[in-house]
Amino acid sequence: AELPLVRPRSVTVQRGELFALHADGDGMAVSALRVGAGVAASDWQRVLTVPKGINPFDMEVDSNGRLYLSDETANHVYQFERSGKLVQSLGRSDQQKAGTYDPETLMAPGKLATWRDADGNDRILIVENAGPNRVAEWSPDGKLLREFPTLQTTANDGYAMDPEHPQHLYIPGQKDWLTRFR
Repeated sequence: AELPLVRPRSVTVQRGELFALHADGDGMAVSALRVGAGVAASDWQRVLTVPKGINPFDMEVDSNGRLYLSDETANHVYQFERSGKLVQSLGRSDQQKAGTYDPETLMAPGKLATWRDADGNDRILIVENAGPNRVAEWSPDGKLLREFPTLQTTANDGYAMDPEHPQHLYIPGQKDWLTRFR
């Protein structure tokens, strides 16, 4: 089957529906269609017109039909109800404060994934594209549950130990960040 959409950016399948984040005029939208036996069982239906001011990088849907859009520039992940109502944004502040690190403030959130834990609770994973490139796990109610620092992809550019504080290791991070490990 051919399922035409203008400039699709992200697709995901959840509960028998195919969701797509795609261009819509000068903005973006999320549309969905039912799938059965691996083929489309309906036409595209608009689920959400992305509000102006949100520039989504990726989209994901959890098992309860909540939609998530990451926005690298705003440093937030936005959660929407299936009705299109904005529920909340994940990420405490719009940016990290220089010289500090707030685990609840995102750094260029990019790729998203959702899953259910052993107790049946929805979880959202956020891969950040700045700083140490961590993966952060959040609950749908906006709580940071845990974080995973990933491979330091700019480590080939070198690293440095602080001679006055040898327990501090500095590694260049993505998007002009300098990450300090202890």
